[in-house]
Amino acid sequence: MRWIWLVLLVGMAGTAAAQERFSGLGFVNDDGSLRVSGRTVDLYGIYIPTEDETCYEFLRPILCGPRSVLALKLKVDGFVHCREVPGGASGHEARRSVTAVCRVDVGPFSEGEDLAAYLLRNGLALARPGAPFEYHALERIARNRYLGVWGIPVD
Repeated sequence: MRWIWLVLLVGMAGTAAAQERFSGLGFVNDDGSLRVSGRTVDLYGIYIPTEDETCYEFLRPILCGPRSVLALKLKVDGFVHCREVPGGASGHEARRSVTAVCRVDVGPFSEGEDLAAYLLRNGLALARPGAPFEYHALERIARNRYLGVWGIPVD
């Protein structure tokens, strides 16, 4: 019986250590990954498609790039709070990056907005096969509304 408790405790400690939380000033890279606390972070559960370049001329300096990346740059304004997902496939395994669920606008009474869910809701990303059910539902809703990559641009 003691061995079972020991195995459970070691397993729980390993899971807690693997799901590291980190926060910091967030910067969006040109490929849609984030730079948070000196780490390159790929958002868990989504694929950000490469699209034609769009420019936001109403901003100074003018921002240009794929719509998904531009929307992410406008959304990430300040601190980003991330929770690493162990073994999360990001599509960028060749480079040294972590896969995480990242949120913005985190407050004492709010857990903040999930950046991957934000992109999916606006039709600017695709849910990966192993993504949570919520991500697939958000993608399907955006597809049915013809948003973003599914038809009508959302800028």
